Amino acid sequence: MSHYSLFFKLLNYVAPNLGSVLYFHLKRLLGRDPTEILVKEPRKVYEVLKTLNAGDERTTDFFIESIVRAIERECGITISITEFIYVMKSNDSERFREILDRMVKHMEKLA
Repeated sequence: MSHYSLFFKLLNYVAPNLGSVLYFHLKRLLGRDPTEILVKEPRKVYEVLKTLNAGDERTTDFFIESIVRAIERECGITISITEFIYVMKSNDSERFREILDRMVKHMEKLA
C-alpha cells in the first residue's frame, strides 16, 4: 500500500468519514484505486470531483479549498490553494506528489 493512502486517512482525521466516502465514490467512478490515480493523474480526480459537484468548477474548487484549509489547520502547514488546484487541473503529477508528500509527512507525525 502506498504511503499516499494516508491522504484519505488524513481526510478522515480532518472530518470524520470524509476520506472513506470520497475514496468510495472516486473508486466507483474511476474503476480502480483512486490513490494511484490521484498521484499519477490528478486531473482525472479533479474531473471526477467536478462530476460529483454537478459539473460546477467553482463548487469543486471551493470543495478542494475547504479540504486544503482543514488540512492546513490540522497539520500546522501552509499550502497554496491556488497552486494546489492549478497543479490538479494542469495534471502536474510531479508537483502534486511534492505537495502530497508534505501532507503525508505531517500526517505520519500525527499518527
